[in-house]
Amino acid sequence: MNTWMVLNRWRHMVGAGLLLLIVAVVNASFVFPQGVPIMVGITPLTSKVADIPAEEAQELFINALMETNSFAIKPPDANGSYAGAAYVFEPIISEAKAQSNVLGLLKDVATSKTPISLTVRVFDPRTNALMKSVTVKSTDAGNAQVNLGDVQSLMGAFGAGKGQEGEKGGQPDPSAQLEERIGGLMQQAATRLAAQVGMPAAGQRPGTRR
Repeated sequence: MNTWMVLNRWRHMVGAGLLLLIVAVVNASFVFPQGVPIMVGITPLTSKVADIPAEEAQELFINALMETNSFAIKPPDANGSYAGAAYVFEPIISEAKAQSNVLGLLKDVATSKTPISLTVRVFDPRTNALMKSVTVKSTDAGNAQVNLGDVQSLMGAFGAGKGQEGEKGGQPDPSAQLEERIGGLMQQAATRLAAQVGMPAAGQRPGTRR
């Protein structure tokens, strides 16, 4: 084998190896490493329910996302964009349909609270394309079966409410009331988001099934 043939073969080998290296680097840039939370932006929460303040609800939503260990929260840039974020979440709280079961109806009457839903729309910050929408309703939470214990608990709630009307002081903490009302809703939404677009397994691309 003469010198020209050796040099020519070496040139082809180096060229092919360089091409494979470039492909590997580009491919790796679109895959999230295992164990690294995904960076997401969150737009200001919109509340369409009069007695649910948007700012406080937003804090509960952020806390629920952080508890999944799947997300890192990126604050908006000066121009309002979320450069560097993999997704942007847009949370919206609105009224849901009334309960369809007896226990649910009794609970709504006992607490004087309107059933609510939380919808989180997921956008691609680079194209602003809507990629996914996750909706969780308070009417979906818990067991729909009615038993004697549930009825007794509700009757106790009625009695406790009447007994507190004549008491002075001891006003409930609004923040604690809000967390009790929508905290579970936020956790359910965060769990679903983590399962669908959260921290992927090794080698998984964002947005693909695990």
